[in-house]
Amino acid sequence: MSHWRRYLSELVGTAALLCAVIGSGIMAEQLSGGNVAIALLANTFATVFALYVLIETLGPISGAHFNPVVSMVMVFRKDLALHLLFGYVLAQLVGAAMGAWIAHAMFELEIWQWSVKVRTGPAQWFAEAVATAGLLFVILRSPSGKASSLVACYIGAAYWFTASTSFANPAAAFGRMFSNTFAGISPADVPAFVVAQIVGGFLGIIALCVFAAQTAQEYTYGTLRNLLVRQPRRLQLLLGKYVSMASFALVMVFLAAVVSMSLAFGLSGKAKVETDAWVTSDALQEMAKTFGNVLLSVIAFGTVGMILGLLLRSPISSISLGVIWLLIVENILVAVKSSLGNWMPGNLMSIIAVGGTTDISYTHSITMVSIYLVASTAIVITLFKRRDVSN
Repeated sequence: MSHWRRYLSELVGTAALLCAVIGSGIMAEQLSGGNVAIALLANTFATVFALYVLIETLGPISGAHFNPVVSMVMVFRKDLALHLLFGYVLAQLVGAAMGAWIAHAMFELEIWQWSVKVRTGPAQWFAEAVATAGLLFVILRSPSGKASSLVACYIGAAYWFTASTSFANPAAAFGRMFSNTFAGISPADVPAFVVAQIVGGFLGIIALCVFAAQTAQEYTYGTLRNLLVRQPRRLQLLLGKYVSMASFALVMVFLAAVVSMSLAFGLSGKAKVETDAWVTSDALQEMAKTFGNVLLSVIAFGTVGMILGLLLRSPISSISLGVIWLLIVENILVAVKSSLGNWMPGNLMSIIAVGGTTDISYTHSITMVSIYLVASTAIVITLFKRRDVSN
């Protein structure tokens, strides 16, 4: 299939999706009489229906990603060739902007505009991480032929259970900053949303999946026995694998930092956002601190994946258990009793990435995650040393 057909499919699909999101937001705001709940409900229904139709019609051509994070994950899964990734992401970003402009034209609004709608704060950033990670889980675990309905249903639900109304998509955040309407987002808030989406979708959860898969597949394919012949010291072998996977996490976080900063500086001029304060010594120290916190969080997620891989010895089982616990079980427990958030490992690892919150301190998060990981690692290492590798 021609690469250009795929790129065109992603451009048209993303444009149509953003047109539906923004256009329905404009219509809902005009008809709801100031009732935000009714407006959001109408916006949700239009988005769900449009997303289902677009995935069904364009999925056979390009996979219907409409989302850079999804495309990145598909590259990792080898469902999309690496050399196509840039074209996909570029088509998605251009399509997102076009969708906003088409929606404006239909409602006789100024075509070129910047949103002034503020969407910021740790709660919304965490919500975006959760929404994006949940979306990837639904995509990766959907039975054949059911992805379109399941993804549409998930996005519809996430509109209501997340504080950010579930952008879950860097391209959507990019396109919606060009619209000062119900569905818009201020350009100054876009970089933080993109970072949260990448952390939630392509760093934390992906690190868990990679660490789990790389560890468990040694049992699945029987390669662990061959490795132990070459390196009979089990702990040294395990440490070598951990260091290599931690290096992979470092590369992911570095690339995410480069992308987010490039996007922030690239958009600052048109958005008329002053950047002088971004390059002061204090700002650079804060960036370095944030980088370190995100790296610690991602490695912690990956360590959980490696522990599960060693315990369960099955890539599918370890990944499924890890993602279900982090995205579903923890959220249900915290919803039932909010104070449990102080002790949930997934929540604490996410808080490390943002440097702590007003409710849960950074020190508490680091301390509890360290205790959890050290205790579980000690148990797993003991089992690994004694377990028959042929089982």
